[in-house]
Amino acid sequence: MNDNDDGSAHAYVVDQHVGYRMRFARERMQLKPEFAANVLGISLSELLDIEAGLKRTSPELFLKFAELYDRSAGWFFVGLTESASGESSNEDSTVIDFAQARFAKKGNNRS
Repeated sequence: MNDNDDGSAHAYVVDQHVGYRMRFARERMQLKPEFAANVLGISLSELLDIEAGLKRTSPELFLKFAELYDRSAGWFFVGLTESASGESSNEDSTVIDFAQARFAKKGNNRS
């Protein structure tokens, strides 16, 4: 699949959306990334890549995220249609605002 393919573009949007939701959930629980990575059994860089939407998780790891953050698996996909189309609902505006603020801060401290 090449980078101009609609499928890869959609996969990128999904990965970014789910990653932002994972980071949002972790920060809402006030968990440091180092702690979350240790509990999940992954490296800190892998966690940060997943949260940035640069790396996709396995189904098993995805379920570990859901369990650690006390979220249903579906919660990570809430608002995906809206974020892909550029629209947002009131329910998801906090998460979308959070994601946009984090994405805009390229040089932010990740601790």
